[in-house]
Amino acid sequence: MINPHEITRHVYWNIPLIFKILVYVGGLGVIALAAWAVYQRIQIWKKGREEDRKDNLKERLIFAAKNVFFHTRILKDQYPGIMHLAIFWGFLVLLIGTILVAIEADVPFVHFYYG
Repeated sequence: MINPHEITRHVYWNIPLIFKILVYVGGLGVIALAAWAVYQRIQIWKKGREEDRKDNLKERLIFAAKNVFFHTRILKDQYPGIMHLAIFWGFLVLLIGTILVAIEADVPFVHFYYG
């Protein structure tokens, strides 16, 4: 039981064990479905003709990083680009927060989340 005088956050507060288990089973199901979809897409890509794309690897990686994290191509259309950038970074921040709470709740003897 949690000490009532300790400042912390209740994870899965007042939720029965069966629902906690269902969350993890559902999560594994979604991960399996996503992995299957990626596998299907890779099979389609393999049917195509190979092209040498190993030239200028450093430039290609920099270009990809700029497009992923700074939305350089999407921001050419300013208003929708800014909205997309805000939604993307909002989801990314929420993902980081969710991962930290999951580590705190699921990894034994790891306690860094107070308040």
